[in-house]
Amino acid sequence: MPVLAIGGDHSLGATMAYIMRFAADDVRQVVVKDSGHWLMEEQAQPIIAAISTS
Repeated sequence: MPVLAIGGDHSLGATMAYIMRFAADDVRQVVVKDSGHWLMEEQAQPIIAAISTS
């Protein structure tokens, strides 16, 4: 099953995908610039774009 791992560059960033790879083989990584833990509140448009293209 494909997994989309999204992390903020001021929070988990690429570590989110690293963690997800322990449970899944097909992991796509997105690191959102200028965001921390509250991704949708801080950078909604990049999150919507990442989900829409998955």
